[in-house]
Amino acid sequence: MKPKEMAVVLAMVVDGLGLLVKTLWGMQERRFSATFDAVSSAAISITTAFVVCLLSIHRHARPEIGLAFI
Repeated sequence: MKPKEMAVVLAMVVDGLGLLVKTLWGMQERRFSATFDAVSSAAISITTAFVVCLLSIHRHARPEIGLAFI
């Protein structure tokens, strides 16, 4: 192989490795984004369920009045 051909092949290999790294980086960012969305959705669901539970308990709680106070 001539030096010019070797340079072209080397440039193609480096370009291919750059594309591979860019693709892997993009997949990792997508995975992180999906994980973050899932965790925040779960946190919002848990918080909402907790608040609804507390409001339900508060609504159904009735003060007990003994016979002595009637």
